[in-house]
Amino acid sequence: MNKETFLEILPEYQKEAPVNLVQLAKRLELGIYSSSMLNPAISGKLIRIKTDDAKKFDKGSGWYLLMNRDRPMGAIKESLAYLIAKFVIMNLDDVNLLSDSIRFRTKSTLKDLQEREINQLALEILLPDNLLANAIDTGKYIHELPAIFKVDPSTLTAKLGYSVYPIDFWVNARSTR
Repeated sequence: MNKETFLEILPEYQKEAPVNLVQLAKRLELGIYSSSMLNPAISGKLIRIKTDDAKKFDKGSGWYLLMNRDRPMGAIKESLAYLIAKFVIMNLDDVNLLSDSIRFRTKSTLKDLQEREINQLALEILLPDNLLANAIDTGKYIHELPAIFKVDPSTLTAKLGYSVYPIDFWVNARSTR
């Protein structure tokens, strides 16, 4: 699926927070598996099972999102969005395995324009502007948004461009004086 087509269907999955990434992945015909991974820094991988290998894999051939179940849920959601964005933007004709989030929102985005585009799309998938604006318009405070969207505060920080701390940060900061 190309990016333009993806952007046309994306709003169907962004009608309320949190965005249903599992249904979006299904629409893209991406299978999702949860597993422990040896490298705890990796939240997920985008893998392709080719026809020859399908008999070894119980779900058959195709593209899959293999998620690290030992990571926090916010990291898993962020990785799902990132891998979906990568699937949509990259030319994957000759690719069998892509690792995920070691590079997500790191210095590689400063040099790699495609990586920057992938990261921006991942943030738009997770935190669509219209849902963020609606939450704020209906009286939600900025520190409530990570819980509403079921993301880590750092994800909201990346989207908005400034630090968003959870409320307990401010409560604890006041109590240490």
